[in-house]
This record gives sequence, structure tokens and C-alpha cells, in this order.
Amino acid sequence: MNGTSVTPVPLQGDGLMPEKLSNDDSDSTKSLASIIEALEAIHSPQSSNEARVKASVFLDQARAQDQAPFVGYTLASDLSQPPPVRHYALSMIEYAIQHRWIHYSGEQAVAVREWTLSLGSKVKEQDPLYVRTKQAQLWVDIAKRSWALDWMGLDEALLQLWAGPQVQREFVLYVLENLSEDIFCSEDSIAALRGAELSKACVEIFTPAAIFAEQYPTRETSANVRQGDEGWLARLAEFLGLCLENNVEIAGPYQTGAIRALAVMKSVAGWAIPKAIVAAHLLELCCRAMATSSVPVQFAAVEALHSLFSRAYLQDDDFFATVCPMYRTEVVNLMKSLYERSIVDVTDIDESKYILLQKLVELLANLGHYIIERPQLVPEGSDLAGFFFLMLTVVRNQSLLVTIPVLHTFVRLLRIESIGDSETILPLIGPLLQICSERLFRYEALPEDSDDPTFIFLNEDIETVPERHVFLGNYRRYCVEVVEIVTRRKPFDALGHIITQVDEMLQRLYSNQPPFKVEFYTRNSIPTLIADAHFTVVEAALRGYAKWSTSQSPSPPADVQQTHDLMDNSLENWCERILQINHQDPLIQKCVTHLSVDIAASTRKPAFTLAVLERILSLKFVEDPDYPAYSEAVQELRKVCSHELHRLALHFSDYFYSTYEDIERRINVVISGPDVDDRLRLQYQTFLFTITHRSACGDDEVRRQRLASFLEPVKGLWLQPQMLEALSSFENFCRFLGLDKVQQYLLSKQAHQVENWSTFALDDEGMAIKSQTTQSFEALPIRATKSFLGVSVDKMKRTENSYRVTCSLWKDVIPQILPHLLKLISFSHALHVPENWTGLPGEMHSVVKHVLTDRFWQAGISSGSRDDFYAKVTGTKTSLEGFASSVRGTIRAVREQCYAVLGFMTRLEDHFYGFSELPEPLSEALFTDARSLSTHQLSVLLNVSRTVIDNCPVHQRSTFLSPFLYSLFIQLDQKIHFEWQRLIQRRQTSSYEDDLTNEMRDESILRQLTFAAVTTVAGILHPQRPNPPFQTTSGPLPSQSEDQSKSSPAKSNDTYPSMRMFIISNPRILEAIILFMTHAIYMQDSRCCNITINVFRSIIPEFRISGGLPAAPMIRDYISSEVLKASIASLHEPYFVDLQKELAQLIATIIHFYGTQTEVVAQVLLSINGMTEPIVGRAMGRIVRNQSARQQRALVLELLESLRGVRVSEQGKFAKPDPKKVKSAIQEKYMTIDTEPTQSQREQSPDLGGIADMFG
Repeated sequence: MNGTSVTPVPLQGDGLMPEKLSNDDSDSTKSLASIIEALEAIHSPQSSNEARVKASVFLDQARAQDQAPFVGYTLASDLSQPPPVRHYALSMIEYAIQHRWIHYSGEQAVAVREWTLSLGSKVKEQDPLYVRTKQAQLWVDIAKRSWALDWMGLDEALLQLWAGPQVQREFVLYVLENLSEDIFCSEDSIAALRGAELSKACVEIFTPAAIFAEQYPTRETSANVRQGDEGWLARLAEFLGLCLENNVEIAGPYQTGAIRALAVMKSVAGWAIPKAIVAAHLLELCCRAMATSSVPVQFAAVEALHSLFSRAYLQDDDFFATVCPMYRTEVVNLMKSLYERSIVDVTDIDESKYILLQKLVELLANLGHYIIERPQLVPEGSDLAGFFFLMLTVVRNQSLLVTIPVLHTFVRLLRIESIGDSETILPLIGPLLQICSERLFRYEALPEDSDDPTFIFLNEDIETVPERHVFLGNYRRYCVEVVEIVTRRKPFDALGHIITQVDEMLQRLYSNQPPFKVEFYTRNSIPTLIADAHFTVVEAALRGYAKWSTSQSPSPPADVQQTHDLMDNSLENWCERILQINHQDPLIQKCVTHLSVDIAASTRKPAFTLAVLERILSLKFVEDPDYPAYSEAVQELRKVCSHELHRLALHFSDYFYSTYEDIERRINVVISGPDVDDRLRLQYQTFLFTITHRSACGDDEVRRQRLASFLEPVKGLWLQPQMLEALSSFENFCRFLGLDKVQQYLLSKQAHQVENWSTFALDDEGMAIKSQTTQSFEALPIRATKSFLGVSVDKMKRTENSYRVTCSLWKDVIPQILPHLLKLISFSHALHVPENWTGLPGEMHSVVKHVLTDRFWQAGISSGSRDDFYAKVTGTKTSLEGFASSVRGTIRAVREQCYAVLGFMTRLEDHFYGFSELPEPLSEALFTDARSLSTHQLSVLLNVSRTVIDNCPVHQRSTFLSPFLYSLFIQLDQKIHFEWQRLIQRRQTSSYEDDLTNEMRDESILRQLTFAAVTTVAGILHPQRPNPPFQTTSGPLPSQSEDQSKSSPAKSNDTYPSMRMFIISNPRILEAIILFMTHAIYMQDSRCCNITINVFRSIIPEFRISGGLPAAPMIRDYISSEVLKASIASLHEPYFVDLQKELAQLIATIIHFYGTQTEVVAQVLLSINGMTEPIVGRAMGRIVRNQSARQQRALVLELLESLRGVRVSEQGKFAKPDPKKVKSAIQEKYMTIDTEPTQSQREQSPDLGGIADMFG
């Protein structure tokens, strides 16, 4: 049947209408009355909750009855019924279509379709919009299932309605829009199963017949599918033109019609034939719509154009016909006018205009990208100068969210030399450079009450602090890149301008600001932020200048060399000036120090380099414990100075070594001063060590002796009797650090009964124990070992002579200190087991947790500012809390510095991995007590574990990594799985009044650890992860003699399996990893679950019968059982609604590859309630045979439709979220951060009991 004129007659005995309805009018009336009564109970404010629940249960049952579609049709066609009744009646038909269609006979399906078409043909303007929308959606649901299959009449039915009043035309537009969305855009499982025929039919009815025949000359058209030659694009254009000719400025039928027509345009613009769009003059109509004064119409027009110009590929002819007209002067002026009309006031933001503004700049960015892709196709006469000036105008907008897409486009434009150097771009360079320099200001550091317009917009646009940080990081990256590119193109002009700006800034830095005083110091003062922004610009400019320098030929022309020399001299002179300024702010001095080393590295002038070194050595900033913010800044400056000294040593090792004695004397003078502590002395010693180590000058033997003289004291510290005694047992280690006295002190003060440790003052005994613990830690040789070993391997390549020197220096030292290092790691981990604190009774084990729980500040979660946190920590130094902080700091320092030493040792490759007896003791030391570490501490352990894995030579994997990887993932799985279970349990039991800060912090850290763990798995199992290039070992392995080394033939790394194949061929490692991955599917972290799904999909094909892997049968059955169950359970879980597509794809992958190779897949599916052998067998057969991932996924979603927690298609039935909290496309693109909900949102974990019941 092709039309809607047939009056539906219920079919007797067909299962769609009960016999009593056909034979007994009184029963029919009673049934309908019961439904109406139930609906009244739900909507009546006088109804009790119990009555509403009973009514809801009744209505759900009624909807699922066999006769429901006819009952629904009867009620919906009765125009005397109130709208809520008719809407429910339509939902009865909807349920039948969505859940029973595949079970209907041909006659039954025709009956439901005719009832649906009949209801749609009677749509009235008096009907509420939600009723009309539901009727149109039923047409879409029917079309997806039977159109172009056994029913060809959709186009005819739509055309009949199109001839009617406007309400019917709007109905048609809704059907067309949503049919297009479901077929081409959304993840609709039903449409995916019939994608080919539906998409062909859709393209045919939208396209004029002549253009369709021209585009597809060999394709057979189906006369039964299309009605009329003009096609819906032409009809759409005619209707839109009619609306625009009338008054669309005010709300009414013409405005509504224009918006609906543009919505259809938006939906089809991504796939419609461009020639058809041009022929229908839809571009001109969209521009006319933009020119109106109606914001809703303007927005709809911009959305339609944005959809069109988001197409991934256009033929050259189509590009010329659709894109190029947008660069005409009149269109550019139109977009400029619309931009100016859409600008909003930060003190009174018009939301509708602001959203229009954001969409408009996305459109401009897309048009800019087309110029980047095909500049040669843009015709002469195009107003590119006006278009680029409009983009510059946008970049000046006070809202960073508005400007970032266009700023990103400018970056891409400037990268292309032919565009960046063109006459249309050059006039914009100066203003753009100025804007980017200003926007490098750290807005996130401003106080919350700041009246800066950009800051106010930022807080309005981006709700959470972490997202704000990521967004600003991306924004600064683009600004920095603009400065780099401009400086690389025009180094002399750009650097001169930037340096002048910095000089002016320094002269007026404290204008209108109070003079600098330590007691009022804050790291985020306005002068500090201004200086930081300007120095960041200089850093970016120096990188651009360096790229320009390296791009010149070794023998450049005289004028180029002259420019180079002038720039170098100018930079040196400027740097000498700012070095002479007495910067009282440690953070400003930090920036100056970093810049001076950058310039020294760029100019490479020895005299200037010595001046920079002298300035660093002469800096005198002293910490003041009374002012923690200032002291923290001083510490930060010292760290930077240490790093910059190391950079200087690497860049100028040969020059410094030629004046080694002079530098050594100068450093000896510095370290003899009263304000120099052991850390600073060590820093200067490692500087001298680096100079000697990296220099290629002088006598090799003299250099070797000098280097050995640095290491001998360090090696001696490890072998001291006192140290050997301390490391002989766990108890002796505790006594060495003074932890036995710590326990006695906590016991004597009954610390477990102290409610507030921050207010419990330490006595002299407590202060003495605290001091002794710190001093004992300083006596350990791990810091010195870490420093010298770190500089020995930093930025080292195995092909360099320095690497051979490093191996020669350390190969005899490592065997002597490595056993002691493993003991330190083991002891520091054992301290996290409360039972090991034998000096404390069982009831005080909670005290151990308190002592070892790290305190830290986390942006967006911790209350108060970072400065407040440090002030609080400093203020409790003389309290019991400060005592605990000192103890935990000592234990943490031991643990993490040992990790660092271990990581540096792995850089020596065979001189570390070559100890055949090392893997088991190392795994035991790292992982035996790892579960007792906190999630944050385990993250640090995971980082060093990844270093051990990544640096392992290919030929050592089988012996070294087998026990290591197994132990690592067993511990990760136990810890992470346990913490997720505890988190979910805590959500269920915590109340709204609880202090959520700690819970939010714990959840955030757990997510970070989980992410680190799953990315580790993804990395080692990545199919494209190559083996490292083969290098010969410097000398024999530690477990080899010289003769054995010579007799061992070298093997290329290509002869060894990849890391992926090594793991999947090792059943023991694979077992631990897959167990962890299976649990990860359950963990309520969308990002981690998604990564895990991708890894599983990658490895599943490896374990087919034809794969030949030894563990394939066991792994195949485990995946078919446990992984499949986990995927189905998570598909059922409402939390994973956004991952339903990915979970369904994983399920489909398991069925596709294993469905015929093991019976376990079918057994799992059959154990789900409601599944029968015919249903499962039919679905599995189709999935196994189908090669389309999209259709496989659709089949799974269809099979498991009743189990899905919250269907994506049903999201509209729930309360709509606050539009301000829904991320725009710009926010989604430029805030690439984990936005998992935390406990702050107080979501309740759903009842999981139903999941357990799904499996038999």
C-alpha cells in the first residue's frame, strides 16, 4: 500500500487485537477506560504515590500486550481524548514497532503500518507539538523497518501530506529530518541493518530526477520509491523561500516553518549531492536566513551551513560551486554583520546570541580550513582579505571560547608558506602577534572576584577548574605557535618588537602596585603574571628564531649572516640588561634564568655563557619558614637553577672543561657559604661531573679519574658498616630511620584518641624525633646516587662515546648497590603494612594509615587555593600532624628516590637487565607489598614499572619481563578492582551531608591510576609497537665472561617477536593481563572502559583456532565466557549509556570470531533471561556471516535490546539537562580531559541485582 487513504480494519485472530475487543463492545470500553483511569492517576496531583506506582505498572503491562497496537490506534484516533492519553496511545504502537516487529507476520506488519500512517495523515494544528512529534517518529520507525523493502509508499504518503496545510508540511519535515539523521548520522541499530537500501532510497527521493540520473547514470532507479521528479531538496527550498518572504522576525508559523526547513537542510547537508544543493539555491536561501533579524532563524541557517561545510571531501567542481561563493564580498560582509550583531555583553550575556556566535565562528573556522586544503581553487576576485580580517576581528573577542576555533585556523594558515607570506595575511601579522602575546596571560590564576571580562567569560563557559586548565593550555599552545611561526618567518622584526615590549613591561611592572615585600608575597600577583606572560612570548620567539637559524644553509649569503649576527648581538645585549636587574620575586628570576640559558644556547658565545653561569651561581635567595609561599617560590627557583646548570653543562661541556679549574674554584667558593645546604652542594658537584662526563676534550684517563673521584664517596656510603647493618633487616632499617622511636612516641601520646592532630602541639621529645628521622634519611646514599646516575644517562644515546663512559663508570658500581637498593624498596613498601608496625597495638593500626596518607592539593577538588594549602601545611609543622607529615615525607622520599635510581639503571640496558638472577628479587621487592600502597603511591610505582618494561632489551624479555609483568598486573588488578568496589559501596552508603572533598580526591586519583594501568596494557599490546633498533652491547653482560660475550652471536631485533607477540604467546603473563582487563570493563570510568574494549577487539582475532597460539583454547573460552558476561553486564548498566556502541561492538567481535569455534558463546547468551535457541542462533549466524562492523553492532543491540540500561534513543524521554552544562562542539574539541562524574554529583549507584540474574 502506497498511500494513507485506507481505513485500517483490525484483523481477527492475528494477535494484534484481542477477541474480546472484536466481540464485546462493553469489554472494549472497559479496557480503554482502565487505561484512561490509570493515566489520570499518574497526572493528577491528588494521587498518592502508591496509586501512581500501580498505574505505571498497569500501563507498562498494557503496552506489552499483544493487542496493544490496536488499542493504541483506537485511543490515538479518538480526538476527544486529552493529549496525554493520545500520547500514551501512540507509545503503545511505538512499543509494538520497536519490540515486536520482527515477530509479526506480513499481514500483521501491514496492519500496524496502516494504523500508523492513518494517524499521521490526520495531524491537526490543535494537537500539541509533543503529540505531533510522536506521530512523526512512528512514521520514521516504520520507514526504517519496511520502506524500500516491502513498502514503497513513503514518498507518496509524504507528498500527499505536503499538499495540505502548514502543520502537515512541518510533520513531513520532521519525518524527513529524523529519517535522515537515523540513516546517515546516528548510531541507530535498525537503520544500520538496512543501511544500503535506506541510504539509496533517501538519496533518490531528495535529489531531482535529472541530477540523480546525471550523478548515477548506471544505477537503476526504483520507480516505486520516488514520487515526482523535483525531489525534496527543491520542495524544501521552495518552502523555505516562501517562509523567508513573509515575517519570520516574529514567532509564528513562518518562523517555525523556516526553522524546520533549515533543520532538514542541516541534516541532509552532510550527504546530499552538492549539485542538487546548488540547483535548489539552498546556499542563497541560508544566507537570506542569516540576514534576518530572528536569532532562532539565524542560528538554524548557520547550523545548516556549518553542516554543509563540515563535509570531509568535496570534488573540485563541487568545492567551486558550494564553498567558493562564501568568499564573495557580499557574503563576507553578511557574516561580518551577523558577527557584530551577535556580540554579547559580559555583564548581561544573551544566551541565544552567544550560542549563535559560537556556531558562527565554527563556520568561519571551517571555511578557513577549506582555504588551507585547496587554496589553488579559490577564484580571483574572492574577498580573502576581508575574510581574514573578519577572522582577526573574531580573535579580538573577549571570550576565549569564541576565539579559539579561529585562532586554531590562523595557526594552520600560517604554517603554509604560500598563505602565511601572502599579501592578504601580512597586514594581519602584527595585530595577531599582539593579541597572542596578551592572551598568554594565566587567567586561571586570577582571583574569583576579578572583573577581567575574559576571565568572567571563561568562568561562564567552562565550569570545572581542571577543564579550564586544559582549555587554557590548548589556547596558550596556539598562541605560542603563532609567535613561533611569525618569528621564524620574520625573525628580525618579530624579535625586535617582542624585546621592546618586554623592556616596557619591566619598566612599569610595579606601577600602580605596592612595592615588593616578602611578607605579602603571593605567587599569583599581577606583576608576576604579567612578567610570566611576556617571558613566555620571548621563549616562543626564541624557538622560532632557532628554527629560522637551523633552516639556513651552512654558508648563508652575506646579508643573511649579517642579520644573524645582529640578532645574536641584540639578544645578548638585551639578556645582559635583564640579568643586571635585581628581581626580588623568585618566580620572575626563574623566568629570567631560563631565558638567559635559552639565549646562551642559541648564540653559543663563550663569554656570554660564562656571564650567564656567573649570574646563576651568584643568586642569593633564602627560604623563610615564616613565609611559606615565598619559600616555595625560592625552592622552585633552585630547582630551575639546577636544571639550567645541567643544560649549560650539556651544551658547553667542552668549553667549560677547558676552564674547569677556574669553574671548580668558583663553585668551591659558593658551596663554602653558610647558606648552602647539602642539596645545593650536591647540585654543584653534579654540574662539575656533567662537564667532565660530556666533554670530548683533554686526556681520557684524566677525565676518567676525575669522574671516578666523584663516584667513590657515593659507593663508599653504600658499603659503610653502619649502612650495611641498617639494611640487614627490616627492624634495623626502622631503627636507623628512628621509626621505632616514632612508634613509641605515638603510643605514649595515645595518638589514636587525638581527634585533631593539627591542634596537638609537639613537645621537645617529638621535635627531636622528627629532626632525627630527617637527618637519618639524609645519611642514606640514595640522593647522591640518584643525582650522579641521573646526569650520567640524561639525554644519552648509545652511539655516543659518553654512553660507553657511563657504562664503564657504573658497571662495577651497580652490582654493589643494587641488592641494597632492592632492600630499601622492599622495606619502604613494608612500612605501608600496618601489621609491620610492631611497636603499636592492633587498635592503633588506624594511626599508621593516618601517618602514611599523603596530603596534597588538587585543582578543582581541594577546598581553598594552593597557597592556602601550603600555608596550612606550614602552620602545622609543630603539631602532631606536622610530625606525621615529616615521617611520611621521609618514607615517601626513600621509596620514590629508589624508584628514580632504578629507572636510571634501566638506561644502562644489559648492564642492568643482564643479571640473570635479578628478575625474581626485583619483582618481589616492587610488588610483594604493593597492594598496601595507596592509589596515588601505586601510580608512582606503575610509572617506574613502565620504565623497566620500555627499556628492557628485546633479547632479555623472556627471562626478565615474564615474572615482572605477571607480578605487576596481579597487583594492579587486586588493588584497582578492590578500590572500585569500595568506591561503589561508599557511594551507596554515604549521605548528602558527608564531607565530599576526600571522596572526590580519592575517586579522581583512582581514575588516574586506572587510566595509567589500561594505557600501559594498550601500549604493550599495540599491534604497531616496534622493537627498538638493534644496538651492540658495550662489553659483556654481567652474567657473562669476556669469552662468552665474544662467542655469543649477535641477533638482529627483527628476529625477536614484538612485545605484543611476546605477551600473547606467554600464557602466564596473558592470564594476569586479561583478568585485569575483564575487571576494567566493569569499572565505572568511560575512558578506561573504552580503551580496554579497543584492546580486546585488537587481540580477539589472535586466538582463533587458526592462530596456533599455545594458550588459544583457554583464552578463547575465557573471553567467550567472562569477557562476554562483563560486556553484557556493562551494556545493562546505565552509567555506560555513552559506551553502548563500543560495548556492542566488543560483543559482536567475540561472537563473530568465536561463535562457531566454541559453544561457550551460545551458552552465555542462552543463559540470559528471555533468550531462546532460535533467537540466539539466528542472531549469531547473521553476526558471524556479516563483515560490516556497523551491522554486526546493530545486530547485537537488536538482540540485547531488552537488557540495555538506558537506550540512547530514549534519552529524550528524560528531563533535559541544563543547556549551560551541555558542552558545545568547541568545548568538546578543546577540552580534551577526563570528565568522568565524581562524587560531587552525588549519583547513586544503581541496583546491580538484576545483572546477576541475567546469567543462569
